Amino acid sequence: MKSIHLALAAASATLAIAGAAEARDVAVSTRAVDFSDVASVDAFHRDLADAAAEACADQAAPGVLALTLERQCRRDALDAAVETVNRPLLSALNDTLDARLRLNPARPALTDALVADVRSQVQELRAEAPAGSVVR
Repeated sequence: MKSIHLALAAASATLAIAGAAEARDVAVSTRAVDFSDVASVDAFHRDLADAAAEACADQAAPGVLALTLERQCRRDALDAAVETVNRPLLSALNDTLDARLRLNPARPALTDALVADVRSQVQELRAEAPAGSVVR
């Protein structure tokens, strides 16, 4: 079983310097993900967003700086996980989603227009790929 671990040393260091809790290591399995299916990739992206929130949850007293650092940690963790998985449909979905929606695992269902945008980005990636390479 392959899993992605969400924890960023840079984010952890930033949070630690600010006096907030360090990011925790959270694993997310890729076992049941069909990376060719938008709905499956969307569900996986939601799992990654949820894990990023868990990994970066601040244990310190709430404050504007702590909330700002936690949100940045979540963005960094999610983007790093997407980059680590390195699947075009997941990357395109992450890039297409509004920044607020990207971090919200309880976001509304994907619209047809958003799905079309994601598929268009994947087609562009395939067109730009060097000859003989495989874009999954």
